[in-house]
Amino acid sequence: MNTFQTVRDAYGVKDEKGFQQKIPLMAKVEGIKPAEFDQKSGTKYQQITITNEGETNKVKIWCGKNPDMNNSVIGQAFPFDVAPNYFKNNWYYSGFWNFKESQMKPLPPPQPQQAPPQAPQSQKAPDWDKIALGKVRTHLMGSVLAANAIPEYDRLEEYVNWCMTGEQPGQTFIRATNMAMGEQKLLPVDGSMPETEDDIPF
Repeated sequence: MNTFQTVRDAYGVKDEKGFQQKIPLMAKVEGIKPAEFDQKSGTKYQQITITNEGETNKVKIWCGKNPDMNNSVIGQAFPFDVAPNYFKNNWYYSGFWNFKESQMKPLPPPQPQQAPPQAPQSQKAPDWDKIALGKVRTHLMGSVLAANAIPEYDRLEEYVNWCMTGEQPGQTFIRATNMAMGEQKLLPVDGSMPETEDDIPF
């Protein structure tokens, strides 16, 4: 059986056409790179890694009319015709793959990656009562501040509740301070806005 050593021993031996002789070699495919084109000749080739009798080497395989090798052949043994080359104290190998269509299966199409399932997130419904209270509170504050007054905040919630439920608080006035004059007055809170300056109790 031929080995990589048999291939190396044939270095310098020419075939009938004057080219480096190629040695038949049965080897297992370990790795494959995508096909590329040689810059000088424009010929397509693939760089593959093969193992024969425990020795593993990279081989430049000229594709010729054969289809490109794909990953479905990794781990399988195939017949190759391999020629040696020696340059700067290193051995290099090139050759051809003796293709048989039945020996290479097409790769299945890649499966799309699915995102991992996420735990269902509980969507909390808006608290419409709190939203309505906030709007009433804002409107009530606007009415009081329109009179250029500052309400006592401990009494404000009673009137917010009055607006929401219709239940009148113990008092029907908010003690407010006129920011301009520094005076305190009892400001009625009935939801109405002062129409003129004479209606403002300051």
